Amino acid sequence: MSVKDAKKDILKLVKKYENKGEDLWRNKITKELNLNPNTFKKAVAELEKEGKIKTKMGIVDETVEVNRKRRALLFTTKNG
Repeated sequence: MSVKDAKKDILKLVKKYENKGEDLWRNKITKELNLNPNTFKKAVAELEKEGKIKTKMGIVDETVEVNRKRRALLFTTKNG
């Protein structure tokens, strides 16, 4: 996706979430648009420079539950 297209899509999302009254965090943009990180950075920088959006640092309150299985190397003695 080009920077120009990314700018349009990001601006649409920002307006959509503003109308809903919800916060729009970077992870939501990443999930919905699946942008290349460099394209995202350039698009956001250009939108800020043009004065179309504002960004600020914040704290996301989230609860994460992790339950996973993974492969690992098991060491035992010859008798074990």
